[in-house]
Amino acid sequence: DVCSSDLAAIQFSAAADVAVALVVGASNPRQAYEDYNSMQAKIPAAFWNEMKERGLIERAANVPS
Repeated sequence: DVCSSDLAAIQFSAAADVAVALVVGASNPRQAYEDYNSMQAKIPAAFWNEMKERGLIERAANVPS
């Protein structure tokens, strides 16, 4: 499965243990619906492991489960 950067960015931002809220912008109802669906999608653990191995995110960073 390929993970879009938008989907990963939204979920990664929400995974931080210091995050209390996540505010995403939407300029129309369709975009709000897509943002909601992005939070519901399952990103495989292998994706996050690869991001850590490549040094794109810190190894200790919280990631969605």
